[in-house]
Amino acid sequence: MTKKALIINDTSNVYHWGCYGTSSEIKLRLEDLKYEVLLFGVEKVYNLTSSPKNDKHLFDDDFKNIFLKNNVGLVKLIESSDIIIINGEGSLHNINTSSFNLLYIMHLAKSHFHKTVHLVNSSLFPSNNDNDINIFSLYSKILSLIDSITVRDIESYKQLEIMNLKGTLGFDCLPLFMERITKLQKKSNQEIILGGGLGLNENIFYQLFESNINLFKKYKLVYLTGAKSNKANDDKIFLEIFKKYSGNFEHRHIKNFDEWLVSINNAKALISGRFHHTIAASFLDTPSVIFSAATQKNHALCKMMELSAPLDTNNEDIYELFSEKLKLIFDNKHKFLSDKNKKYLRKLSLNNFSSLNKA
Repeated sequence: MTKKALIINDTSNVYHWGCYGTSSEIKLRLEDLKYEVLLFGVEKVYNLTSSPKNDKHLFDDDFKNIFLKNNVGLVKLIESSDIIIINGEGSLHNINTSSFNLLYIMHLAKSHFHKTVHLVNSSLFPSNNDNDINIFSLYSKILSLIDSITVRDIESYKQLEIMNLKGTLGFDCLPLFMERITKLQKKSNQEIILGGGLGLNENIFYQLFESNINLFKKYKLVYLTGAKSNKANDDKIFLEIFKKYSGNFEHRHIKNFDEWLVSINNAKALISGRFHHTIAASFLDTPSVIFSAATQKNHALCKMMELSAPLDTNNEDIYELFSEKLKLIFDNKHKFLSDKNKKYLRKLSLNNFSSLNKA
């Protein structure tokens, strides 16, 4: 009988094509190991019925019974599966609906259903304050139960050390999925790709883009959107802002992963606050200007790729720093991801599957 693997927090249908790539790689690796793969998407994790609202719910039998009764679909998937794969990505940070629900699913899968549970491909930032004992204790209680943990950056690995948890340093799975695509040839292109997650408001937009219009005058700004089904919510907001740009601007709706890669590959530069856009650009040797994210994940990513720290829109020097980064790119003085580091990060990506291969 074919064994079944359940991927929880699958992102292949949502946000953007980078998420599609990293989640698809996990699915394909499991299929290579002869598993029948079942999926429970990130949107379903967020919208669980009777989700836990506090730490008392996590270990309360009365709440557990209510949860099991109200989430029959998830229960059936867990019961029918031999292993549970939690695709962490950027979901495990602080205490919010997504992180609470994911932690609770891990707890139930291990303690109630007695399944093998692996957390892979994950950033891990329990709190912005390393001294927040209660939150770290909560994360530690749950994560100590599961069979293996693979995080995708060194800062997340340090969080494991703070909690005295064993884990493996990995990297995001996207570079492995990119290898499945025919090697792309660089084409001369006068486009600058914009990739969301920029944390812009109209004032910051004006200062960064309108005030630098002379720097951009040779280039078309192209804002990428698109996902297999549900695109990122912030794209609509950013699009409305960029439509006010007085220079050459295009909105490009991307219909598949290959098209997404080609647009980034052929660009003069990428400007984005998105984790996977930045990885794709770096592995394709496309210079990038990276903005910080809501969590530390982009700072951690830049450390892994030995790139300068991302720009923070709250930094009063952001306008000067942004212009300086653009000039480095246009003067062909930008620092690229070395081939040596690409090989190292690819090797780390494979660590997501080391426990599965042993099993």
